[in-house]
Amino acid sequence: MGKIKLFLLLSFLFLPFQVRALERTATACLNELELVRGAMADSLPVFFADIPLVSQTGVRLKALTENKANWLMENSLTKMLLEQGYYTVRPSEETNSAVPSSPKYTLSYRIADLKFEYRHPRGSIFKKKFIRRRMRLDCFFSLSEPQSSVIIWSKWMHIQWEDLVPAGGEEALKNDIFSQRTVLQDKSRWLEILVVVGVISSMAYTLF
Repeated sequence: MGKIKLFLLLSFLFLPFQVRALERTATACLNELELVRGAMADSLPVFFADIPLVSQTGVRLKALTENKANWLMENSLTKMLLEQGYYTVRPSEETNSAVPSSPKYTLSYRIADLKFEYRHPRGSIFKKKFIRRRMRLDCFFSLSEPQSSVIIWSKWMHIQWEDLVPAGGEEALKNDIFSQRTVLQDKSRWLEILVVVGVISSMAYTLF
């Protein structure tokens, strides 16, 4: 019976390490550029499922504001539209005679918010090997016809992505085109310590 009690107590003591092992297995260490590109590729087809486009027509892409990530959105939109059977005209291609000059639609976009948040846990009795990273993207889209100024479709897109990255290695994952970052310290880790210590103390008192 004494061995069983000791085994149960040790199981609780090593539980935090088991949880962190599971987190390590589930972690994909993408850099910021790869993460945003992947999030766009996954979200855009779903987001544009209800857009009223006539098949096999042209779409002119237009950025409403300057943003360092406009090229990334433009590439993602072009890839998605081409896969769905449309042809696209980028601003840089409008003077190219080989590109059709009269697309039926204009798809405008404005990246309102694109930022990363890194949360560093603090106050834990265990050394933290991973930190939480969150990416947030808010973008406005509108669809119109060049012949008129009437907007026939508009929508806000919100993407939020969260994962774990190695602590101390986050600098290597950053990209210069994403300038909005917030670094936070998680003060709630002290509560976790009190809960773990309380559970272990209760088990030790009950078993012994």
